[in-house]
Amino acid sequence: MKYLLILLTILIVSCSKPSINVWDKLWDKVDNMKEEDKVSESDQKLIQEATEKEWQEVDKETDK
Repeated sequence: MKYLLILLTILIVSCSKPSINVWDKLWDKVDNMKEEDKVSESDQKLIQEATEKEWQEVDKETDK
């Protein structure tokens, strides 16, 4: 009986899945998203200038 208990304990421990740390995976994904979403300052200036030009065109069209 003693050996059966030891054998069952070893079997249960060896078959159990390792714990998955969900929070670490979640924060890794969040960090990766932040890195991908970064835009350089020069690109930001270009985007801002383009939107300003578009709004100027819209303003010209509405003034007509």
